[in-house]
Amino acid sequence: TLSPFIAGTLALALCFGAYATEVFRGALLSIPPGQKEAGQALGLSNAWIFWRITLPQLWRVALPGLGNLYLILLKDTALVSLISLEEVMRKAQVAANATKEPFTFYFMAALIYLTMTFIVTRAFKLAEHLLSGDRRQPPSLAARPGPGSGAVSPGEAK
Repeated sequence: TLSPFIAGTLALALCFGAYATEVFRGALLSIPPGQKEAGQALGLSNAWIFWRITLPQLWRVALPGLGNLYLILLKDTALVSLISLEEVMRKAQVAANATKEPFTFYFMAALIYLTMTFIVTRAFKLAEHLLSGDRRQPPSLAARPGPGSGAVSPGEAK
């Protein structure tokens, strides 16, 4: 018999592994064949073409889909509580039943998931920006003009 941890991990890995494979396949198919042909015209080996030409483009295209899959996986870990694996939502349920204060524990579980999702989303947004080749400061981290800075807002006329 499998332990609940092994069964949950195996089920999530198989399911999301299939989705991730499709993300990579779609990203690979989106790269124009002329890219490989250009590498061959330069006399590069197939391995070098893949490593230096195809793979960087593949990551750029696949990263948003992989980020979405990771966020879904993060949220779907709550499903493994159905097979008696203790995780955040299961712990919240046990604590709520023991203390008869469900709002407190479910709110904290939601806050944990929200925090984890926020951090992962920001990390993927930064990774997408770095892979895009855009060397400017990421949009979410860019300095915004404050009051008295002399900047004109779109609706304001001087």
